[in-house]
Amino acid sequence: MQRGEAAKVYNLSSAGKALPGWLSAKRRRSLQRESAAGRLEVVQNLQFPTACARVKVSADGETLMATGAYPPQLRAYELRELSMKYQYHFVSDVVQFQILSPDWKKAVFLLSDRTLQFHSQFGKHHATRIPHFGRALAYQRETCELLVGGAGPELFRLSLERGSHLSPLQCGCAGVAALGVHPAHGMLAVGTTDRAVGSAPMTRPATPLDETRRSVSHAMRTARRGRNARVCGRAG
Repeated sequence: MQRGEAAKVYNLSSAGKALPGWLSAKRRRSLQRESAAGRLEVVQNLQFPTACARVKVSADGETLMATGAYPPQLRAYELRELSMKYQYHFVSDVVQFQILSPDWKKAVFLLSDRTLQFHSQFGKHHATRIPHFGRALAYQRETCELLVGGAGPELFRLSLERGSHLSPLQCGCAGVAALGVHPAHGMLAVGTTDRAVGSAPMTRPATPLDETRRSVSHAMRTARRGRNARVCGRAG
């Protein structure tokens, strides 16, 4: 959004920061010196025919990548130009994806047919399959391992440095619903379908999941008991 002499001007073009020609030269210079915080900039063609499922931004902040349907597809947008960079169509729906490099050039996509598709800047690079239907992805940069969880107790590991599968981690649960790796110390967190949370340090490649998994409902009950005890203490 830009403020003109007596009206608000909304610029929806791909340029984003262009000023209307009817402004005076002094007013144009004044607006050009202002920060872009109060302006409305729209990414062109940021839409899907049916629905958008996942959206992620590359680590360098230059590219936005989104997957959606129908048909199943990936669309990448260059944020500096506020326009679409490229699009790619899949055979199956994209369940989850992970950007592997600081920019957009390396990524992996987990598809609904148990396929893992690795992409580089020229397109599809390699594809492999996992034994169970997948739900979650995580990438451990220190060990160059891709972690895949889904409808089963195993957490599958792929070494991107060796280019091979590693022995899976046993989670001791019915299935894996979510995965997360802390960017600072590399701790892995696993959310399971039986309402449990587990953690494990992944700096060593063969570390099993921590046995101190705790139920989310149990943690909530413990927190409630602690609050009740504090209230009773104040009342006494």
